[in-house]
Amino acid sequence: MNYKKLLIPPLLVLLIYVSWFNPLTRIWWDAIDLKTFTFLNSWVHHSAFWQNFWAFTGHRIMDWIHDLLMFLFFFINILCAATAFKKRKVAEMIFSVLFIALVICMVNGILFPEFIHAHRKSPTMVDKSAFRLSSAVDWIKVKDHSRKSFPGDHATTATLFTCLIFYLMGKRAGFIAILYAIFFCLPRLVAGAHWL
Repeated sequence: MNYKKLLIPPLLVLLIYVSWFNPLTRIWWDAIDLKTFTFLNSWVHHSAFWQNFWAFTGHRIMDWIHDLLMFLFFFINILCAATAFKKRKVAEMIFSVLFIALVICMVNGILFPEFIHAHRKSPTMVDKSAFRLSSAVDWIKVKDHSRKSFPGDHATTATLFTCLIFYLMGKRAGFIAILYAIFFCLPRLVAGAHWL
């Protein structure tokens, strides 16, 4: 097995995190964050359709749908495998799910809050002129703010999921996983609950 393929994407993410903490590159990241938020948040200012769409896609119900879609990637991998490899593919799926859960628990739940202290308020809490999706949509609970928006669970899940799909299923499925991961993260970015 070529484990280097599996390590390269997380190492790239680690380099991005380190550059985010560096005061010299932090100014650059802050500018990118602000421009990205301003652009994405402008999608929902005047359109009731987009307000409702992004409110729903950012809701907890949609998280369950995302979980099912991610499992679907792994099930397709199992179904397409030769009979001799089906047990291995099931083991890979179980490992992937447990690995993602462990990283979110340990890194996002313990390491950052307890030891790294990267408290960062979300865009809508920093920019008082930001459009708050919760002010326009009242039929569903909208997450459009966070007192600790870094690192986000959605982004962590999307990154790990994409890396694992690339590793387990190859480039074609990996690129589909990238597109899916972007869609998975967009609701939090559009609503202003997290920075890029």
